[in-house]
Amino acid sequence: MTANDYSATKIMAMVSEKHETEKELNELVSAQNGMYNRATADRIKNLHQSVDTMRKQIDTELAKPAGMPPILEQPYNPFEFNQGRTSNEYRKNFIAAVREGFKVANTVGYLNGGALSDGGYLLPVEFEKSIVSALENENVMRQICRVILTESTHKITIIANKPAASWIGEGQEISLANTAFTQKSLDAYKLAVAIKCSNEVLQDTFINLEEFLSVEFSAALARAEEDAYLNGTGEDNQPTGLLPTLAASATGTLQTTSTTLSADDLTTLIYSVDRPYRRNACFLLNDATLAQIRKLKDSNQNYLWTQNLTSSEPPQLLGFPVYTSNYMPAPTAGNIAVLFGDFSKVVIGDRGVRTFRPLRELFALSDCTAFLMTERTDCVLTDNKAIRGLKIRVS
Repeated sequence: MTANDYSATKIMAMVSEKHETEKELNELVSAQNGMYNRATADRIKNLHQSVDTMRKQIDTELAKPAGMPPILEQPYNPFEFNQGRTSNEYRKNFIAAVREGFKVANTVGYLNGGALSDGGYLLPVEFEKSIVSALENENVMRQICRVILTESTHKITIIANKPAASWIGEGQEISLANTAFTQKSLDAYKLAVAIKCSNEVLQDTFINLEEFLSVEFSAALARAEEDAYLNGTGEDNQPTGLLPTLAASATGTLQTTSTTLSADDLTTLIYSVDRPYRRNACFLLNDATLAQIRKLKDSNQNYLWTQNLTSSEPPQLLGFPVYTSNYMPAPTAGNIAVLFGDFSKVVIGDRGVRTFRPLRELFALSDCTAFLMTERTDCVLTDNKAIRGLKIRVS
């Protein structure tokens, strides 16, 4: 039972007791029926006081901050009432089990609530939160796209053709537009990363093992995710990335006027995206493309990109934020070098929770232990009009 559950249960009990007291009070008042009885009058007075006291107690409980245990006003320990992998005990035993190679029965036994049939374990909630936070920092697509959690294949309903309004004369028949809907599915592709550690490192208490694993796992996952979200082919057990999706669309890209980028091309790209999508739009490109854009000059050899060096990130290009990714193509012939549009129309779906499994026997002879972390994820562009790519002309 969580602290919030505990507080809600107590309040409900107090409300129930107040109702019972009020019921008894009403019955006594009705029974008195205008005739004075000292004992009954005293009882009625006491019941009135009891009801007032209960009402104040309930108001006090309701006014407490969420998650505050209504016991002696003690500071709230957020793990005190939590169970399973949300508890502090699960987290401490999880890290202890990692250091011990998941060999000590008492420590591992505490993790039964998060044990999986394949010998793995669910990550402690706080540990997973730190990995998710690191993923958002490392993976630019998670920063600009919409991320949701799914429990099964997720269907996203999309309006295939939108209705249009029309002017009509008096008595003229109104034409009805047939609105069609389509669906896009978020699947769950499995991504895995394994790290091998010497048992001496695991047993060294001076090393922040949780931080080490969080940083290493999240960095590896973020790199693979970002690459797949942009370049995934939809084959070889990976999602279909944004770039192949745009390349396959008849209106997903436009070409530069020459074999190199120009300011005019960037302006054309911006206004090739419909106005509603430009409200939350941004650029996405790689560092080499960004460097080429920063070198663009006007006829007087003045740089077109003038930016205050003390301005906050992300930088602005033609009034829109700029993000960079190492997995965007280089600005060479035939490549989609620049993306522009509303990236919230790209949905990233995370299926369930991340799992963690020790691989004890594989490296036993070298006195090492490997750890395997897996996640299931997918991404999909829900509106083909929201983003367009700028392709470098071949000749």
